Amino acid sequence: MTEEGESKAMRLPGKELLLQSHVSTATLIWRCQFLMWRMSSQMTIRRCKKFVNLKQDNKLVTLRRLATPKGKREKRQFAGLCLCGSPQCPRCAQIIAMKRAAKLEKSLGYWLSSVNEDGQNRGVLFITLTMSHKRNDELDTLLAAFRKARTALTNGTAYRGKNGDRIRYRIAGLLGVVEVTYGPKFGYHPHLHLLVMLDQPLTAEIAVNLTARLHKRWERTLSKFGFTSVLRHTDVKPIRNFDQGSKEYIAKYLNKTAPWRIIENINSPNDYNSMKKRNWTFFELLALIGSDDGALKHWFPLHSGETVNWDTAAHMEITNDRTGEITYETTVNGIASLWRIIHEMEQNLKGLQPYRLSKRRPDNTPLDCAWNSFLDAGDGLDTNENSLMQDIRGNGEIIRYLTQSEWLTTYVNHPEQIIKALKLDA
Repeated sequence: MTEEGESKAMRLPGKELLLQSHVSTATLIWRCQFLMWRMSSQMTIRRCKKFVNLKQDNKLVTLRRLATPKGKREKRQFAGLCLCGSPQCPRCAQIIAMKRAAKLEKSLGYWLSSVNEDGQNRGVLFITLTMSHKRNDELDTLLAAFRKARTALTNGTAYRGKNGDRIRYRIAGLLGVVEVTYGPKFGYHPHLHLLVMLDQPLTAEIAVNLTARLHKRWERTLSKFGFTSVLRHTDVKPIRNFDQGSKEYIAKYLNKTAPWRIIENINSPNDYNSMKKRNWTFFELLALIGSDDGALKHWFPLHSGETVNWDTAAHMEITNDRTGEITYETTVNGIASLWRIIHEMEQNLKGLQPYRLSKRRPDNTPLDCAWNSFLDAGDGLDTNENSLMQDIRGNGEIIRYLTQSEWLTTYVNHPEQIIKALKLDA
């Protein structure tokens, strides 16, 4: 396929689709889940919330009524289902991000209202590190360099030594969040949001010097892979103190790769030309497909030991890993061709650890004690994904029970009944 043909195959949707705002965010997230049941390249995501969790005693699905404030619309949820906990799963990613944002908000509140051992205020430096790239750069190539550059930030004596950055700038710990977006003009765009927790007051001199030192290690590592990074493109936000609204913003911003208010994100720009130039997150791309009734009809079989491959921007093949046999192939057009981008993101983000915290340390130094206190203030900010998913099961009043057969026959095979049962569009 020519470059022009490939560009047309990956064309983003038209203005008429972007202006569809009649679907609620909750409904759209469920529609994205239905899409992933049929079109994900990962078996764990295709099975998420599709089957009963057999580890339960009763092995049943329950429809539950959640407690809601007086005057608010009733909320319901299905419980007792298998959960994958994947950052690329619409339902699981939303739950994980909401819980992490709440924990991070508490930790930030503690940090900026507490003092260090010398009675001084503490500061936070918010840095976004980027890398240069071209439209045709492959995502796996970009992320290979990205991983090494992220590790180089805190590796070696430049950071960990006696005269390294951690001691020199009194860095208690770091929180890094990977974001990968895609745009038709520049292709994939990986970047790193870094929250640096300083156990001392934050000054302009500290912000400038520390950012320069971190960027130097970042850029030096990228250069080994043929990429560059320009210091002036590094976004730096010093945070010395902020109100409740700012804490919520920062907490949500660091979790914004999850399906936060995706309807509003898709439809927010008024200028359609700016829409075509912008970059899209994984879930925004998925939501664009989920907004199109025609694209919802796409489906392909996938069994254990099979892999999804794209030989062109519009042609997909399913191959057996052991024999190399092509077991299924199909051509997709229009907005559905965005599945190639989504599948590439799925595969390459799978083991990336998009949310990484400095490890909890023995309380041997004031910096170690300060970092552990920061984690504890968020009710265990370093809790892993599996633990975050545990406490969503069994909440609310049980309205009815469903067997595995009833769930599959009545709801999974007729997903519009899930929307109806949850009253999401009531």
